Parts: sequence; C-alpha cells; structure tokens
Amino acid sequence: MTSAFLYITKRIDVYPTDRSKFSTCLDKLAGSENQEDLKEAFQKIVTTLRKFDIDIARMEHDREQFSEESIPSFSGKPYTIKKLHPLAGYVDTIRSYHPDVHGEEVGFDFSEESEGTQRLSCLIGMLLYALERGTVVIIDKLALSLHPAITTQLVRLFKNRRYNTLNAQLIFTTHNTEILDEDLLRISEIGIINKTLKSGSTIKRVSDFKGVRNVTNFRKQYLRGTFTGIPFPYI
Repeated sequence: MTSAFLYITKRIDVYPTDRSKFSTCLDKLAGSENQEDLKEAFQKIVTTLRKFDIDIARMEHDREQFSEESIPSFSGKPYTIKKLHPLAGYVDTIRSYHPDVHGEEVGFDFSEESEGTQRLSCLIGMLLYALERGTVVIIDKLALSLHPAITTQLVRLFKNRRYNTLNAQLIFTTHNTEILDEDLLRISEIGIINKTLKSGSTIKRVSDFKGVRNVTNFRKQYLRGTFTGIPFPYI
C-alpha cells in the first residue's frame, strides 16, 4: 500500500482542466526556487515553444519577491501571485516578442497572447517535467484551444525515443479525431469512452474490437460509429 501511495503521489501528475498559470508549470519543471534553475527551466520551455511555429521570437521572465505586508494590488494586471510561505510571495512578469513586417521585435505582456499559446506554454512545462523524470502525466482535454497539428506533436514527444528516454507516459482525453491517425497511436493505446443510461461511462480499447488492426484506418471507422462513443446529432 505504501509503495502504491508513493508512486501515485511522486510519479503521477494531473494537469487541471482549467488553464494553469505559467508560473505553476515553470516551478514544476525547475524543481526549486533557485534563480538559475528557474532560468534554465524557462529557457527549455521557450526553446520548445518556438518549435511549434507560433511566431514568438523570444520571451523574458522576471520574478520579484516580496513579503506579505508589501504585496501590492494588481487588480486587472497580468501578474501571478503565489505564496511561498505565510510571510512571502512573488510576482512573475512575462514578456513575449513577435517580429513585425519589418523584422523588428514587438513586445507583449504574456497575458495578451492567445489562450492557446498560453495553455501550450504551460503544457510544455508539464510535459518536459514528465519526460525528464520518466513520470506519468494525466491531461483532460489535451487539444483544448490547440491546433490539431500541435496536439499531434505533443503526443509525438512521448512516442519518440529521442525525447522520451525514460519511458514517461502521457494519458489524455480529447475530442480531436485526427489524433486517431494510425501512424501515431497503436490500437492498444486508444480507449473509447461510451456513455449509457444503464452502465454510465465505460471505456473499451480499440484493440478489443474484432477485425481492427494497426494498419486499419480506425479514424474513419470511429467516425462511422464502429466503436460507438460517438454522438449522432441532427438539426
């Protein structure tokens, strides 16, 4: 029992359904409050983020620490406040820079970025943490606010041995059917959720259905309703 509890608490992370703060994911990846660790973790996130072709040239991060008595009011301001202990906290200021038509950098407060960019940045921090430590990360609605091509590449991080050297595992839910492309996931790795009045929510792996192989285009089969778990709306 102790071993199972320690594994769950130390080796499994759940990304909350609502959008997490960038600072939370940054701290998770850094593993400490040391400025050098934070700087290294921030650079890892930015370097990976730029590979997703979202037009960010670079980013800057500054953390200001203060006592609880000196906490100013940031109503309406794009800052994150987190308590380190009962008498201390910090403010993170994050800037992102995009090139304009003349190739000049234009700065934005990170809160001005799209919801997808902000969510992707935090997701990258969580995923890199899992990949570097060989842990399990669970994400509900992985594709939320993300382009399907970006979602696919996030999954590929865990499928590619060049990145996933420690057998980290990603467990996620999604309504994005493009992720069912047969050259990305094996049929034993895909579970279909089906809701019924009699049994409630049930899950069944695609590999449990007869006549389905990894060479089969099971995305088309899913959309036809072969595996159930699909709505049939009509207007």
